[in-house]
Amino acid sequence: MLATSSFQAKNAVAITRFPTVLACWRAVVQFTVFDLMIVMIGVAGGLAGGTWMPSDIFAALLGLVTLFGLALVHFFPPESHFARLMWGTLVLAYVIAVGAAIFKGN
Repeated sequence: MLATSSFQAKNAVAITRFPTVLACWRAVVQFTVFDLMIVMIGVAGGLAGGTWMPSDIFAALLGLVTLFGLALVHFFPPESHFARLMWGTLVLAYVIAVGAAIFKGN
């Protein structure tokens, strides 16, 4: 009986540490596959816009949308993770569109 209680006492410490390990692991992981897919949609939109219209015009229009978004973000900062992800994806799509316009050289 004594051996069982000492075994339980030793493992009680390990069991109580387990939630801490999970919490630390969640703090390390900062993005999910869903976040990555949203960012890939932004990259695809930034690259595909050059096929819908001339790439320099698309980059300019996306720049105006991003400038309007910047004014909105200034007055209403995104607080949720999803809103910050959308804002970052829009900025990334703009940067990709400008890079595509420069690379394409219209």
